[in-house]
Amino acid sequence: MMKVFRHGQLLLLTLSLTLPCFGAGLGEQDQLLRRAKTHWAFRPIGTPTPPVAPASATAHNAIDEYVLALAATKNLAPSSAAEPAILVRRLYFDLIGLPPSYEEVVSWTRDWSQAKHHELIEHLLASKHHGEHWGRLWLDVARYADTKGYVPGGEEKRYPFAYTYRDWVVKALNDDMPYDRFLKLQLAADRMQNDGITSTNDLAALGFLTVGARFTGKTDLINDDRIDVVTRGTQGLTVTCARCHDHPYDPVPTADYYSLYGIFMNTREPKNLPPLPRVNSNSKDVAAFEREFAKLQGTADKFVQQKHDELRKPEVIAKYLKFIIDSRGLNRSDALSQAGKQDLHFRVYQRWQLGLRAAKRSNLAQLTPWHAAAGLYGDNKIKEAQAALTKLFNSSTNVNPLVKAALQKKLPANLTEFCDVYAKTLAATDSNIAHKEKAKEDLRQVLRNPAGPTGFPVEQMTGYFNRGSREAHRKLVAKVDRLIVTHAGSPPRAMILENVSKPRDSYVHKRGNARLRGDKVPRQFLTLLEGADRQPFTSGAGRLELAEKIADDDNPLTARVIVNRVWMHHFGKPLVSTPSDFGLQTPTPVQIGLLDYLTSYLIKHKWSLKKLHRLIVQSATYQQSSAEHNWEKDPENLYLTRAERRRLSFEQTRDAILAVSGKLDRTIGGRPVQLEGRAPTARRAIYGFIDRYDVAPTLRTFDFADPNLHAPKRPETTVPQQALFFMNSPFVDSAARALNQRAVQLGKDEVVIHMYRLVYARDPNPDELKLARSQKPHGWVEIAQALLASNEFNFID
Repeated sequence: MMKVFRHGQLLLLTLSLTLPCFGAGLGEQDQLLRRAKTHWAFRPIGTPTPPVAPASATAHNAIDEYVLALAATKNLAPSSAAEPAILVRRLYFDLIGLPPSYEEVVSWTRDWSQAKHHELIEHLLASKHHGEHWGRLWLDVARYADTKGYVPGGEEKRYPFAYTYRDWVVKALNDDMPYDRFLKLQLAADRMQNDGITSTNDLAALGFLTVGARFTGKTDLINDDRIDVVTRGTQGLTVTCARCHDHPYDPVPTADYYSLYGIFMNTREPKNLPPLPRVNSNSKDVAAFEREFAKLQGTADKFVQQKHDELRKPEVIAKYLKFIIDSRGLNRSDALSQAGKQDLHFRVYQRWQLGLRAAKRSNLAQLTPWHAAAGLYGDNKIKEAQAALTKLFNSSTNVNPLVKAALQKKLPANLTEFCDVYAKTLAATDSNIAHKEKAKEDLRQVLRNPAGPTGFPVEQMTGYFNRGSREAHRKLVAKVDRLIVTHAGSPPRAMILENVSKPRDSYVHKRGNARLRGDKVPRQFLTLLEGADRQPFTSGAGRLELAEKIADDDNPLTARVIVNRVWMHHFGKPLVSTPSDFGLQTPTPVQIGLLDYLTSYLIKHKWSLKKLHRLIVQSATYQQSSAEHNWEKDPENLYLTRAERRRLSFEQTRDAILAVSGKLDRTIGGRPVQLEGRAPTARRAIYGFIDRYDVAPTLRTFDFADPNLHAPKRPETTVPQQALFFMNSPFVDSAARALNQRAVQLGKDEVVIHMYRLVYARDPNPDELKLARSQKPHGWVEIAQALLASNEFNFID
């Protein structure tokens, strides 16, 4: 059975709402499905056999066999191997994202051999910094940020616990968690708690779904974002292109989109997130946090309780009763507006309406006087209203004695008096009338019955707030959230999802409009990958079943997509030029044989990413020089006969500057810290605070991934601001001064030599030494700054 997955660019979140729909029709979808059966990305993976490479070339493993055999068909020969020192630096940056020291380069390159090369690989793969480097690359895929994006006024925009997801990713990659399990936990960790393997810490994996933008609470956009990050991020398919119409280029009908939509529609984020084990906690900080938290949370809870209690106060009940009559004939919009002006909760008003109608149908004794006279009082027919009450009291026994006594005491003279008397009677039932206990309980149920106007539990009160109460409560909650975000004693928690108790299927939203219902569709996987005879998901919302489909060894996309991403970060270019779009529009990669071999290798080796890294960097293809070679015959290096010179990422650049200047704080994990400002952190850049809608200027300058959406790969630009950063940035100036001091401490008579060793991990050549020594000592800081700004420091050869 063939399986297929999604493609795409993510402008669709907005474009799907603004552009005309030009989707494929039913006949076109059938044609696309037939084409998909022979498309390279959807073919079964199988067990490829490497070709025989030319005997004259050096092949360390199967990667080289594929590359050399294909290059030979174009009469292309590989370049020579890179110098050992270059390879050492390349491996350090590729595997842990940090530069080697001069001493490390000297040690590793002494008696250099392939055995030494392999030993270095093992050393770096075992480093705790490996997960930091590759974790940051995965966070691009996961559109990670520490903020929610646009939120309603007063709401705390920061995620208090996004960092727990980031730290989970780092640890999972350090532990070489199998990639299939890595994905399953990020989709359904809460559903895997009884598998005997999953720990409490693994609940943090659900941040993959929950750290996205919040779109001011619009659930359709939140669900769309989650579908996008899952399908493009893990499958290389743009399923969200089918949100408003059938996918125009791939066999993904709109019904398939809403099958996935139904899965996420049936999840919710609990108010109380599960705690995670504390690490290195200070007991005083913890105690201080708990005191302040109890105070602030108590204030917020008290506000909710007060608002709930107010609904049963006589003066408030009277306002709702009077508004029921005054709002007759108003449309919903006008009623909502008028309720707001009177500080009434519109949903509570609706519950009053429903309760009174139900009471009329049931002819409840507690409310028969209301239905007899309220409308007449509202029409200012006072005598008729009083007469109706008198007639009811004289002729009917179906009247609650407490209500009868209150109204008979003095017949109300107008609607306001009528509502006041009724409200006081509902709110206080302490008369000395016979059978009062039964009468009191009957009357009490008007307000307190779960289906009554105010019978809902206090925990649901926030859902009934009017605008003023909602904003006031939001400010109180924001204080709690700020404490959680900023206080050192705040406990870590997992940003989980959980299934609703009674999941239901989604309807197709015609043209993406939820108000235009189409057919109901079951929660299930994509037709493209499962076939027309696929079965609906039956376990809860279906997230675990979806995860199992994605992580299945027979899924033709999952392993291909991650292999392509890993290759891209080692070589600077992916084998498939569109890393998140493996759809029918994507041509067969030049190195398709190599891609399929690596895909098979990953699955065969139990989805171990470290084994995949090892295979790649041990190859002769990886170890080639980046010197000019075959540029005219193969300018795009499609046949991999040379290494590509690559610029360091923003994170690598910043971390390297801190490392060579002796300022880098190598602490692992923890809450986000500021990368810019008066006191920028000395932590690695992965721990920097990322504001989704206000990305720091330096990050934007150096092509940081847009955290608003899934990022297949980062842009690559060369702009003046990058050079100006090295010339004028306080961060670089501070690092240059620290670098100079470090070099001076190592040897006052050889400052320049030590400076070169610290920055380049090599000695200066005679010309470089002569030029540097011509500068007076006060110019050494400028020399340090120039070295930090140089191409040799900021590029990987």
